[in-house]
Amino acid sequence: MITPKILAAGLLGLAACRGATSPAPSVTFPIPSPAFAADSARVDTLAPGVVYRFFHASRGPWAIHVLDADRGSCWTTIALKAGSGAIGRASTSSLVADAARHTEVIGGVNADFFSFTPPGVPTGAHVHGGRLVTGPVERPAFLIDDIGAPHLATLATRGTAITGDDTIAIGRWNRRDARIVAWFDAAWGARTDTATGAIEVVLDASPAGLVAAIDMSTTGGIDWGATRLTWEGHQFLTAARSDTLWEKAKKLTLEKTGGLAFEFLKTALMKVGTDALTGG
Repeated sequence: MITPKILAAGLLGLAACRGATSPAPSVTFPIPSPAFAADSARVDTLAPGVVYRFFHASRGPWAIHVLDADRGSCWTTIALKAGSGAIGRASTSSLVADAARHTEVIGGVNADFFSFTPPGVPTGAHVHGGRLVTGPVERPAFLIDDIGAPHLATLATRGTAITGDDTIAIGRWNRRDARIVAWFDAAWGARTDTATGAIEVVLDASPAGLVAAIDMSTTGGIDWGATRLTWEGHQFLTAARSDTLWEKAKKLTLEKTGGLAFEFLKTALMKVGTDALTGG
């Protein structure tokens, strides 16, 4: 039987909680066999309260791996994902190895499918450390609460955006859906795909959540407009109104950096403007 290499967008691992002092309860043998006939079976005790079982049936062929963990022995399930946001993927083995550098890990299993565009975004909900990375869809999800207890439930996103007299329902959280208005926050990542054909309304970080920009870009071109400017933005535009200063700033920035990064352009504009005032 050929075992494929699975790239995991999400991973469930068993980790030991720290500081456990109570003795692990004993495991009762024999472990019950599966309901179907297996050609071979193997049982191993990996740690106090953790038993690994393997069953093989040639008529599938099926290779079934089961990890029994007694939560009374202070084992708990953790959810892991590659990358700091929604995008990013890694092999199951590398995720387990990385987690094992920080805590005792006894095993892991691929926990979800993922998209290829954008790469590595889980198809289901993913919450890590109490922070929602990707929002739910209409299907059951495996959940671990704050005391380590497992649950199966179907989650949903319900929110409201209010602009003037209009109220707009929000049906997705950190998940793109052409049929529904979606909300994206910093847990998704540093940026979203701006060429989807959807209208993106960018809010600033103020408590009021004011509209900072509206993005209507598509694969055919860029259509982006700022609706509000910071004080620094107003200074930049004022300095750039002079074609002479603007061309000098671009030339200086290209000569010194090889590019036209905004922060360098802003610094160059201030410099050439100061030089113009002082005769430098």
